[in-house]
Amino acid sequence: ILSGRVNVNQLNASGVTALHESSYEGKSRCVNVLVQLGADVDCRDREGWTPLHAAVCGGNHKCAAYLLRQGANVRAKNDDGLSPIHIAVQQRDRQMVQ
Repeated sequence: ILSGRVNVNQLNASGVTALHESSYEGKSRCVNVLVQLGADVDCRDREGWTPLHAAVCGGNHKCAAYLLRQGANVRAKNDDGLSPIHIAVQQRDRQMVQ
C-alpha cells in the first residue's frame, strides 16, 4: 500500500474495501491511515454502503466521527435507500444520531 501500487479502494471478494472493514470493526488507526493514503470516504461496496454506513452499523462512533470530519456524506443512501442516519435510528444509537 505504501508503495502506491495498491488500489486502496479495491473491493475484496466479499465486495467491500479495507476502509469499509476497518470502519465496521472500529479500527480507527487503520481508517486514518487508509484515508491518508487516498481511500475514498464515500466509496461504495457492492450493496451501496459507504464506510460511514459500516461505521454506524458497527457502532463505532470514533470512526464515524473521523469519516464525517473527512467529508463523508451523511445523506448517502445504500441500495436499500438507507442513509447512515437511518441505520443509527434503527439501532437506537442516540449518540450516533447526534
